[in-house]
Amino acid sequence: MVLVAIIIMTLTTSSYLLLMRNEHLAARYQGNHLQTQQLVDSGIEYLNVFLAQSTTEIGQLGGLLNNPDSLRDVLVVDDALANYRGRFSIVAPDMSQGYYLNLRYGLENESAKLNLNSLLIKDTSASSEDESFESRDRLLAIPGMNDAVADAILDWLDEDDSQRTDGAESPYYQSLTPPYQARNGPFARLDELLMIQGVTPELLYGADVNRNYLADADELPRGELEQLDNSNGQLNRGWSAYLTVHSLEKNATPDGEPKIDLNADILQTLHSSLQQALGVAEANFIIAYRQYGPSGGTVGGDGDGAGAEGGSTKSGNSISGNSGIGSASSGSTEDGSTDAQNVELDFEKEAQTAIDSLLSLVDARVTIEATDGNPAQSITSPWPDTAENYRNAFANLLDLVTIDPSKRVAGRININQASRPVLVTIPGMTETLADQILANRDPAVDLVSGDQRHPTWLIAEGLTTLEELKPLLAYLTTGGDVYSGQVVGYFDAGTARARAEVLLDRSDTAIRLIGWRDISKLGPGFSRTVLSNTDQDVAKETE
Repeated sequence: MVLVAIIIMTLTTSSYLLLMRNEHLAARYQGNHLQTQQLVDSGIEYLNVFLAQSTTEIGQLGGLLNNPDSLRDVLVVDDALANYRGRFSIVAPDMSQGYYLNLRYGLENESAKLNLNSLLIKDTSASSEDESFESRDRLLAIPGMNDAVADAILDWLDEDDSQRTDGAESPYYQSLTPPYQARNGPFARLDELLMIQGVTPELLYGADVNRNYLADADELPRGELEQLDNSNGQLNRGWSAYLTVHSLEKNATPDGEPKIDLNADILQTLHSSLQQALGVAEANFIIAYRQYGPSGGTVGGDGDGAGAEGGSTKSGNSISGNSGIGSASSGSTEDGSTDAQNVELDFEKEAQTAIDSLLSLVDARVTIEATDGNPAQSITSPWPDTAENYRNAFANLLDLVTIDPSKRVAGRININQASRPVLVTIPGMTETLADQILANRDPAVDLVSGDQRHPTWLIAEGLTTLEELKPLLAYLTTGGDVYSGQVVGYFDAGTARARAEVLLDRSDTAIRLIGWRDISKLGPGFSRTVLSNTDQDVAKETE
């Protein structure tokens, strides 16, 4: 009996010790995972500080496109044991020739996607029918999109309950279980698309089930995803790669200061600001343009024609290759027009013309009507239609001025970073021009002084003409201030890993976290050798 009692006590003690050991390991495992979640939070706070810097400072630190020095393997908690040495990395999908492939250490610019909420922005120059067709065509340019889903998306966005030909409105959604109403307004988040008739998780998020930006062997396109397969080893991320509802950008100078609104009402104040920022001739020409409008004809054209105020212009020669501004001492240029620097403006005359495109100022001519004792004067634009102008003087103009008084601009597409499918959603964009952009662009362009910091680089490099770019310009940008990516928290050893998809907005005075999703349950996603600067994929260490 004593022997039996000893055996029972031994087994009981062994079971208790085994249970406690398992509890201890479970507690450590849970604690490690909680710590990796805190590492992710540290990564988000790090991004807040990183994005709060000026465009110049971010560029000096390596930028946001691919910056392994600042955004890869960032040490948070140091320790002698690798199991407790905590780090995080910031990763985003990489791109090659306009298609997604592999990953990089940086953030993804949401302005490189088509903003669904910009599809039905009213265009006063277009009829509602034209606007509807244009929006539908833009959606149909997305790989895998069809007529029914395109119409359903537009029905979800528009304010009425009138169903499009292949669309769906509230009566359809009310018939579902559970029932709900069509929003009839802008999307609040991208995955709201899953509420729309015909949209599935596979269409929205593609074949990359574990979100590691790689086409793994078990993630081959299937079923409805086959129509999205590029069939050449490139990654299929579904529509989430091409669509957004959050693209925004600051309407500010590279230094973060508000831009000068060329359509401001008080012309004398506007002139003073322009003179200080640009110079006398440039300020005079813009004010005269606002007061009298452009003459019929450009500097390099025939030159004759009625002006906006009924004036006329003299026939002039092309000024290609020079600024169009003559000698200040003579007061006139070689073509007989008056030097803009010597024009005396009447600030009591109200503005008659609003500038609807900054490209309207290029190669333009303004006729100032005759007054008592003074003949009519013709002045030419300080910004000629030359490659040199677009790289220098006109680029400087775009840095400093705007025709939109809004503090933030939504929905423009970043042509330097957009994928090919997104480029062809731009109204007026041709397949040929999209391919030329992909072949010539610089995704990591210096947004302070780089030659491609404005979309007008398309003219400077001969991809488009002035007249071809004018209707496109309202849809184009090379910037953007809303970024997405994955923050991965991990230790130098062990299996604990946490991941979150984040969306950060730096378009306002303070950085805002506008999207966060824990995707740790999808698996580790990335090997430690991918995340770390050095090979630290070592065996698990013990205390």
